[in-house]
Amino acid sequence: MKNSASDVRSETVTIDTLDNYCAGNAIAGIYLLKIDTEGYEIEVLEGARQNLGVGSIGAVFCEVGFDSKNRRIITETATTENLMEQGYFFYGLYDVTHYENRAMGESFGNALFVRQA
Repeated sequence: MKNSASDVRSETVTIDTLDNYCAGNAIAGIYLLKIDTEGYEIEVLEGARQNLGVGSIGAVFCEVGFDSKNRRIITETATTENLMEQGYFFYGLYDVTHYENRAMGESFGNALFVRQA
């Protein structure tokens, strides 16, 4: 939803993939990739496909949800499937938040995925 407050300003942002950014800045490896992009986690992972595929990213820590209807948080299932294809396994779930008076499906947390050795 667009903010309609009177003091809102517009800003142009350049977007690049992680693969392109790493190649352009001679970054050979990332120990921990933290992603919190409000529903665009899969797109970020797709932009890191080359680095993920060759294992130059040791671990991924990202927000996951448990309700497929919530478009602001990608489900744990979708994230796990995407990363398993790249050679990562689910390691743990942290900082679980439950919305007040809601079912588990309305909860989210941070998942850690680690590259299989």
